[in-house]
Amino acid sequence: MTNSRPRIGMLGAGFISDYHLSGLQQAGAETTPAASRTEATAAAYDLAVALGDEKRERVIGDAVLMACRFIMNNQYRSEISYFLPAPDKAAGGVRGGPVDNTVRVDFNQHAMIALLGGLRVLDHRAARPPGEATSATTPAETHSTKHFE
Repeated sequence: MTNSRPRIGMLGAGFISDYHLSGLQQAGAETTPAASRTEATAAAYDLAVALGDEKRERVIGDAVLMACRFIMNNQYRSEISYFLPAPDKAAGGVRGGPVDNTVRVDFNQHAMIALLGGLRVLDHRAARPPGEATSATTPAETHSTKHFE
């Protein structure tokens, strides 16, 4: 069996693969590993902001928002819980992944902390004066932020 994940060298220095962070790789994609890594990535974003490193701030912030999109796509809501015996009881819970319908407290905890990191990214970007450099028009952020509105 071969590992289908690209090596970092294939991605280029500093490139964060949205293939893995955005949920496009459905088989094997799991919410809790994505969320726990997003918690750490959001902390790296906070550090980039504190250091004034705008390039890393932009790249890391985009990665956080893409991961938040994946996490939110795994949160039970009416359009993805119709098949459950009691959809109302699952509402708001975070499932294990696109093919894992279980909900556990750690799935929810890591997901919520990661989403708070995404909210920090959005709050920071919204606080910038008009015309200041931002990546608010990147396709990744456009798709990600619609879920936060």
